Amino acid sequence: MITIDVRRWTTLGQDRFISLIRSRPEDLLDQLDLLCVDSDATEMVTHNGAPVSMEILPTIKRRLDLARHLDGLFGPKLPLATHVGDVRLWNWLSAAWMRALVAGSGKDLQKAMGVEDERWVLASNILRYHRHLVSSPYFAYAANREDPKKAMCLLATDVLAPGEVVERIAGKRSLSTGAVCHLATLLYYDATSGALRPGHTSKPGNPKMFSYFFSQIDLTVDYEGVGVDELLKLLPSNFGRWVKLALVDRAKELATGVG
Repeated sequence: MITIDVRRWTTLGQDRFISLIRSRPEDLLDQLDLLCVDSDATEMVTHNGAPVSMEILPTIKRRLDLARHLDGLFGPKLPLATHVGDVRLWNWLSAAWMRALVAGSGKDLQKAMGVEDERWVLASNILRYHRHLVSSPYFAYAANREDPKKAMCLLATDVLAPGEVVERIAGKRSLSTGAVCHLATLLYYDATSGALRPGHTSKPGNPKMFSYFFSQIDLTVDYEGVGVDELLKLLPSNFGRWVKLALVDRAKELATGVG
């Protein structure tokens, strides 16, 4: 475990960070470690005039665990609560966490980084911002803070391998919170195993079809105002195999008092 003071990129630091992500030199991690504490490339983030410290945990792999950890800084009334929309801070955080996340993945650097730069550089495009590996888990968690278990479809996978459910659900605000997100969790997440259901990306009824279905009914059904039990009844027959599994888990929720 490493404890460091939280910083954010200056304009110079942001430019250098993006350049390094795009060029991907062999010593990328070493260069980023130095850049993360460079006084010209960064500026301290303070709370009540004091530096904010953060632990980098090498054991974190799941999106849920990273989100909970970051919520200890960004949560309501906590030191970074007013900085949650700071792009340069989130990009600095992705650099600060990269070594630990890559090491925890068991993959070499290039495979762990992935193809798209926006996995590490927060995109300005609202349709792509959810691909940022460090901020996306936190935003999903924060949007469902009342009961994060209902958002496990967005939090169960590895930080470096978010997967198809995250891509299809997190990219649309109307799907990533509330009863619709709860519905996606019931369909695609196995609460017993703590992982997404095997075969969830296969047709019919996969996450792509889930997103497409709600796009189809968007103008005719106020689905954001409908409860999860009603939403289960709305799904067409091609979701049948997932609905059967969802109903079993829903019954367990109701038996334990989950709304």
